[in-house]
Amino acid sequence: MAERAPEPRPSAIAPSVRAWDVKWFRRINGWTGKAAGLLKHFTHVASSWTWGAIVVAVYLVAWLGRAPFAWSFVKYAVANVSSLLIVYTVKRKINRTRPCYELENVTVRTAPMHFKGPSFPSGHVQFFLSNMLVLTTLVSGVTCEAVWYWMLPTTIAMTCLVAVSRVYVGVHYPTDVVGGLVSGVLIYAFTMLVSFPLWNVLFTWIDALIH
Repeated sequence: MAERAPEPRPSAIAPSVRAWDVKWFRRINGWTGKAAGLLKHFTHVASSWTWGAIVVAVYLVAWLGRAPFAWSFVKYAVANVSSLLIVYTVKRKINRTRPCYELENVTVRTAPMHFKGPSFPSGHVQFFLSNMLVLTTLVSGVTCEAVWYWMLPTTIAMTCLVAVSRVYVGVHYPTDVVGGLVSGVLIYAFTMLVSFPLWNVLFTWIDALIH
């Protein structure tokens, strides 16, 4: 069992949901075998080095598509910053204890540096999904629409693996990762429908002032 963290306030989750959460957490955290063991490595796909790789990918998209790198990077950064702010705010508001801190006999398969703060929603899942959806949109926009139809299923499959891995390594309940999936989609929608149009207006205004 991991070192016990300071006790947050009591959870407001319904008893039936709590029971379901614990039941499926125990099952997934208890998986054994080589195939299951790969999940403890896959969980790091959603770690910080992934964002560096995405920045490089965005640069390549901008270069190959003859699109300004600054604009492509803004699209990536807006999703990432929005995600960071929402995760921080929601996590502090809900203040849910991680399973590795409140349940007995939990197998923790990742270093403490990879699970700081409260549990809900899963930041790894949210960051990965929102940013990969933005990247998928960027790539399909500067190449061809057909790219969307293979990148989207790939993004969904990889996100699901990240979600399951966060439960398997012992640091999230199933509802934490479901919350990360929902918030990741909402952040992507906010980025595409609100943030990008606002940035377009701002850039047009600045460009008019300069020229």
